Amino acid sequence: MPTTEQHLAQARRNEAFLGTFDLADPRYLDWAVTVIFYAALHYLRALMSKHRYTNISRYGDMDMAFERLTVLKRNPQIYDAYRDLKDDSRSARYDKQWASACTKAGVHRLVHDFRRTVCRDGVEAGNDVFAVMALTGHRSLTTFRRYNIIDTRRVAAAMKRTEAYRAGRLADTARTVTSLGTIGG
Repeated sequence: MPTTEQHLAQARRNEAFLGTFDLADPRYLDWAVTVIFYAALHYLRALMSKHRYTNISRYGDMDMAFERLTVLKRNPQIYDAYRDLKDDSRSARYDKQWASACTKAGVHRLVHDFRRTVCRDGVEAGNDVFAVMALTGHRSLTTFRRYNIIDTRRVAAAMKRTEAYRAGRLADTARTVTSLGTIGG
């Protein structure tokens, strides 16, 4: 396993590599996002190594580390930033068609706004959460929940639907009990 110092050295190396990019040239922004993610990943692994949490071989292990290390549990914004960078890095590497379409349309840095809209509208339309996740490319409920922003109107509407459902069930139960009472009489 790499040491804390080795992770820090790799993070700095990634940052130096990023410094060689012409960020005004959009052709290589996918690489820039990926390099930023890997620099952040090595900084996080250095922190984890410092706290003797070194058994990280998969991204799932990384997610678990955020739940286990006190310093990270106390700072949930670090996890949010990590997940955003991870998602952005993956999108930058694999969602070329989406990026190309956005560039042609003259839309920049709104990908997450569109993704949030699809999450919200998909759930509000009554679709299964996992179907919406497949549509938006989310692989974890944790990340999906961050995109599926719920406002007070949605909560109020859910409460009304729940109350209507319960009232209907109570009415059904009352009818059943009433009809059972007449059977035995």
